[in-house]
Amino acid sequence: MLFPDGAHLSAMASTAYRIPPYPAVDRFDEVSLRPDFCILVSPANLSGDDFSISPELQVDGDTLPTLLIQTQDDSNHINSSLFYFHALK
Repeated sequence: MLFPDGAHLSAMASTAYRIPPYPAVDRFDEVSLRPDFCILVSPANLSGDDFSISPELQVDGDTLPTLLIQTQDDSNHINSSLFYFHALK
């Protein structure tokens, strides 16, 4: 299963929904891309090198309600969950 990579993609979708992926061509491009919520299971690559989240993740007051699922023994990805949790908080 590719939970870590899918979780990173979900985190990007939950924070970058305001950035249009292409120039608007019709009225359907005016529909909001904002999801209702986000579930991240064992996310990877969400943390930067300086004890913070990656710079491409712009967490603010409008960031989606997020459920983080992480096991304590997943030492490869636990910092991603911890730093993202702190940013959300």
